[in-house]
Amino acid sequence: MGTDATPITTHKFIYNNLKEKPGSADVYDAYDHLTKYNWDENKRLVSLKRFSGSSKYALSSVENMYWGGDATRDEILLSMRTFANDAGEIQFMRAFDYDEYGNVLVDKLYGNLSGKNQNPCRISLVSGKIIENGCECYIKNSIYSACERRLLIESTENGVTQIVRHKDDADLPISKFCKFNDIIFKREFYDYDENAVVILIIEDDGSSIYRDHLENVTERRIKRITPQTTAPVGLPWIVENKYLDRETGEECLLNKTINHYCSEGRLISQELYDANDKFIGKLTMEYDAHGNLTREVNIIGQETIRLYDSNDNKVFEEITNSGVRKEFFYDFANRLIKVEEVHQDGVVLTQSNHYNILSEKISSTDIYGNVTHYSHDDFGRLTGTTKPRIFSEDWSQAYPKDHKEYNLFNTPKLCVDCNGNTTTIESNIRGQPTVTRYPDGTVEEIIYNLNGTTNKIIHRNGTYTCFTYDHLKRPLTKTTCDSSGTKLQSSSFEYSTFQLLSETDMAGQVKTCKYDSAGRVIED
Repeated sequence: MGTDATPITTHKFIYNNLKEKPGSADVYDAYDHLTKYNWDENKRLVSLKRFSGSSKYALSSVENMYWGGDATRDEILLSMRTFANDAGEIQFMRAFDYDEYGNVLVDKLYGNLSGKNQNPCRISLVSGKIIENGCECYIKNSIYSACERRLLIESTENGVTQIVRHKDDADLPISKFCKFNDIIFKREFYDYDENAVVILIIEDDGSSIYRDHLENVTERRIKRITPQTTAPVGLPWIVENKYLDRETGEECLLNKTINHYCSEGRLISQELYDANDKFIGKLTMEYDAHGNLTREVNIIGQETIRLYDSNDNKVFEEITNSGVRKEFFYDFANRLIKVEEVHQDGVVLTQSNHYNILSEKISSTDIYGNVTHYSHDDFGRLTGTTKPRIFSEDWSQAYPKDHKEYNLFNTPKLCVDCNGNTTTIESNIRGQPTVTRYPDGTVEEIIYNLNGTTNKIIHRNGTYTCFTYDHLKRPLTKTTCDSSGTKLQSSSFEYSTFQLLSETDMAGQVKTCKYDSAGRVIED
């Protein structure tokens, strides 16, 4: 793990209660940061505790895992996972319901999703069940087929249901339908050859379950694939991207690629063709015995040469006739420690990096010799950057420093810039910022919908912007008001399944976009 071959201890494992069925282990990294693991009598992980400090330890967070009932078919299934702070307050929970075959039927995420709901997650200490107390919850549902393979046939999220149909005798999807308000708005169809290799993919915005019924189709994308019939059998040989011309009903070519492979199945060349089936260029690739790309020629004939060491680290790269080559150097842990850019006039520009035993970058030196230092907390998160020396107006020297602190979800909660200005940030359980307090005393607040889209932004000047969305999480309306609620600006948007069709501003002015059958803009 260092710059030479001297062995270094990176982790220590101390096992407790080895003769007892419930057990635990204390794991220390190279700097004695502690993580505790606990498992039950069935060797299932039941808790994971992370500590700050390297000698005097303070609990930082606790993850608890709850499993199905012992001696039941569910005992190997994770029923719930909780994440708590050092005081034991649960910050978020994830719960699962399964069918009798172990497939997830319901996936529930509990916690502060919007940024406004402070109801804590709670579970019963007696039953281990979730206590419904108004804590926010986002749910995804799934349904599986009745056949013995128990294939996923339906999933619902954000009000959109995806229905999947499979071939009767194989685990191969033949169609996918996306429905909203019980109306199909997007379809996919698949064909396969006798070797179960996909040879046709169709995607459109039709509303019928039948492929040849083109009701409401405005755009149909078609990909035809001709597989290799010789070794390596089954890899895509000819790939044609097409679209359906709505006026003529004919398939039209967008582009075509012909792939060639070596005996090991690696792509060695691609012939590219345009919409008129005219050859436009070729890409060429060569590899070493490990599969690393060693030579590449692009469409304009520009050649790039690369070499690798025995650990597959890139050690050399040169674009032919560029007059510049790069050499890369690594330590005994395969970490990049130096890059030399060698010019044909003899100039060598060097960048270097240094790491600690945990592979955290602690310094970097640019081509001018300027050194930047980095510091990390007990969990490997970047907490500080000390930048190269600068001179102020009175010629005094300074090394600008910034600083960061993090919350339990590994997102910054405090940022101090090089001038000492402090910004504090509150986040929801997804790590999205909810309240940001700036150095000048202003505050920005963001409220989210349960699916993660932005519901409302209260700006630093007191104005606010509200959003609504369609079933594909695309904005339908955007309205900005002053602090008293007077509308300042508004926009509304209309979409097809694939494209933005129009945008209407507050004055009623409409900007429209028209597309051809391939989805290309023809009028804006």
